Amino acid sequence: MILFKYDVSFFKCSVCGFMQTEEPYWISEAYSSPLSATDTGLIMRPMNFSKVAESVIMKCCDPLGIFLDYGGGNGVFVRMMRDKGFDFYRYDKFADNLYAIGFDLQDVRDSKEPFELLTSIEVIEHFETPLEEISKMISISENVLFTTYVTDGISLSSLKEWWYLGEYNGQHISFYSIKSLQLIAEMQGCYFYTNNVDTHMFTRKKKRNLKFSQTYNLNFGHMIKNKLVHGIDRIYNRLFMHHALLPQTLTGKDHEHLKKTIIEQQSKISTFKQK
Repeated sequence: MILFKYDVSFFKCSVCGFMQTEEPYWISEAYSSPLSATDTGLIMRPMNFSKVAESVIMKCCDPLGIFLDYGGGNGVFVRMMRDKGFDFYRYDKFADNLYAIGFDLQDVRDSKEPFELLTSIEVIEHFETPLEEISKMISISENVLFTTYVTDGISLSSLKEWWYLGEYNGQHISFYSIKSLQLIAEMQGCYFYTNNVDTHMFTRKKKRNLKFSQTYNLNFGHMIKNKLVHGIDRIYNRLFMHHALLPQTLTGKDHEHLKKTIIEQQSKISTFKQK
């Protein structure tokens, strides 16, 4: 029962396990508000994923390159990553940019430079045409790091109670198995990496020793383990990677850039009024 009033059918592929709703005729209503009252992970997701993204960037990408958060919501993840020193930008056709104003896709200073990495936090489950949308993502960057919970291990009897169906907000319409993600990667000519739960990567180039821990697991043991792994990664980077590669926070620079932009805009307005 979607949005408390629509009786909706779900269909599962017998070959790859991909699952999708019927044609989502309720979707415009579901997006009447980009934020859902039941989504209590709005801050937790970017906080946890920022650690995973930082680790992947330092291991597999040029940390001084440019990055794009696809389906970036209100921009809080982009702001977090820029505060860490990574040149991140945001793209989202549904939500307003509240926390990373001035750093949307159209604000990228050098559009000719390819994106080192495209990140996407719980976005692909919103796709009505996943193959088309994922192909677009990979065309933007050959490295796509994303999160979505997979259906593996979810029995038919427990499916109706699966919290990730998101029946209260009606925005989740596509659900993936590990096999379906592997097939999508093959179709796109990509390697596929996953933690088999919630964190995954499509990439055109093979990565060595790329492993993910669970991003959102709140189990105390997992939290300690994740903090230890992240700490070891940071120590390794500082000991064995040249310090010039380690980014410095962009918080201050962004402030000066935005202040300059606002002053220039106000100057133009004043000039226009005088004329």
